[in-house]
Amino acid sequence: KYQRNVLSQGQTAYFCAVVLNKIIAAIISKTRRESIFNQGILNNRFMLFGFVFEICLVVLISYVPPLNTVFGTGPLRGEHW
Repeated sequence: KYQRNVLSQGQTAYFCAVVLNKIIAAIISKTRRESIFNQGILNNRFMLFGFVFEICLVVLISYVPPLNTVFGTGPLRGEHW
């Protein structure tokens, strides 16, 4: 049981890292020449909706028990975020 918990938390951590890396790469490529404050990236509602949707999806897959069994994920502690 311990190994299963460790494996599921490791898969969740990797999944979270991939999604957060994707969000950060989108912000970096959008603000290549100007800073994030001059660019006004938060004014782009579609991009902001995409970021929020992806984070909500990660949280659902990580913390909802039926989705945990389907995807083989497990809940992460707060300090691991």
